[in-house]
Amino acid sequence: MDLSIIVPIYNLESFLEQCLGSLVRQNTKYNYEVICVNDGSQDQSQIILERFQNKYPSIIRVFQNENEGVSIARNFGISKSIGKYITFVDGDDWVKETMVEDCLTAIYESDLDLLITDGIHVFDNKTEVVKEEVEAFVFNTENHVSGKVFKKSILEKYELLFPKGVKVGEDFTFTFSYLMLINSYLKINAPFYYYRRNRPGSVMSNRKKLTYKDIFNACNALVDFSQEHSKYEQHRENIEYVFIKNVIVRMLPKIIYKYFPNYLKIKSEVNEQQKFMNSHFPNWLDNKHFQNDLEGYFTEKLGDRYIHYLEKITKGNYIYFFCIFLNKIKKKK
Repeated sequence: MDLSIIVPIYNLESFLEQCLGSLVRQNTKYNYEVICVNDGSQDQSQIILERFQNKYPSIIRVFQNENEGVSIARNFGISKSIGKYITFVDGDDWVKETMVEDCLTAIYESDLDLLITDGIHVFDNKTEVVKEEVEAFVFNTENHVSGKVFKKSILEKYELLFPKGVKVGEDFTFTFSYLMLINSYLKINAPFYYYRRNRPGSVMSNRKKLTYKDIFNACNALVDFSQEHSKYEQHRENIEYVFIKNVIVRMLPKIIYKYFPNYLKIKSEVNEQQKFMNSHFPNWLDNKHFQNDLEGYFTEKLGDRYIHYLEKITKGNYIYFFCIFLNKIKKKK
């Protein structure tokens, strides 16, 4: 088996037809399997899964577990997979019909440890191609595992799995742990994965309920993995860089959005965020990847003076940063 596609499902009856339909219609010469893990759905998902399994028994494999979350479901899928390579598709997303063929052709031509592709974000009836900027630095890649293809032998060698009990950031830990283990990768400048961005009821669509502090657990799990496998010193600056992106820049607007206009609560949450960051990397402002900003990530988020703004944050002066993100929030509304 060349490729195992692992699909976790929880109450996705409205989206499964499109997802599974795109996976069984792959135009490819390669052998692949689709491992569907029903994570205790209470809707008609299991009926749909069984129908696809009966119609496509050589492709679809269905497993039904109690509801334990996406990390456990994916880990279970990994344990059941028999492909040389593994990729992940969420049950409310879908892929192009050339995904398997084009990805595996690229992988086998260069014997790759990792393949990264662009994605297509879907907002209602609008689509936007989102490019992965990894040509200069692979740790620039996005956190998500979708749109990436991993070598199973590496996962097995290092016993790499998704962290349990983390609702926000499980992809972060898995992706960047894997990056510390590889010798080769390739980015394809083509999108294959359609990512549904604003599905009602999804974790990421409900910002008010977003447990953004889970990223602390995800970060700690990444550090633990790197130390367990003697990768921390080699990748310390890379780990520090992804901490800056996820703990500092991505958390700040979530804090402001959730607690605005309660300034004292925002200040308390930001102080906690700073304390966590400094406990791992007290000199993070000096990180060379952050300073160079090769992908333009920080400039896009904060403007040309992003270092100045974040220096203000570290000194307890939040007004500059708050003004930037409050303006963005108002524009979105």
